Amino acid sequence: MKIFTNALLVSVSASLLYIFIMFVAPMFLMMSGSSAFSSSPELFGHALYVLNIADQEFLSKATNLGLILSFMLGGVLYYGGHTLRNKRFHQSL
Repeated sequence: MKIFTNALLVSVSASLLYIFIMFVAPMFLMMSGSSAFSSSPELFGHALYVLNIADQEFLSKATNLGLILSFMLGGVLYYGGHTLRNKRFHQSL
């Protein structure tokens, strides 16, 4: 149960990181001098995120697909790291 709880917390943290990056990325792009930028990559016919910069205005959206994928990626990375850590520990004994 402890492993599942930790994996859930890591997955939620990955989703929050995705949201944070989506809200901060346009500001960094504007500070770097980009005055016109548009990006909306799609996977399975749905957008991963939406990012538009025009003049001094910007729009960024964290989409449902991006949240789901970041949540799943967090869990996969946790379980993968946990498995590798256990294998190394057992090999060193």
